[in-house]
Amino acid sequence: RENGGFGDGLDRPAAELEQQRKQAQADLAKLSTRGKLVIVPSGHNMQVDAPDAVVKAIQEVIAASKH
Repeated sequence: RENGGFGDGLDRPAAELEQQRKQAQADLAKLSTRGKLVIVPSGHNMQVDAPDAVVKAIQEVIAASKH
């Protein structure tokens, strides 16, 4: 998702937490030679906020598994 939704009032600044979240996601994608990080403009419920992006990602995984 595009925005982690960190609020103020936490032990660390929201911007720092957001940067760490995005780095962790990028690192996770690098664990596979086929890994791909896609940032979807949505909240936590991507299937509701951006169903087309979710469908496209599923189709890409299915197509990749056939090769």
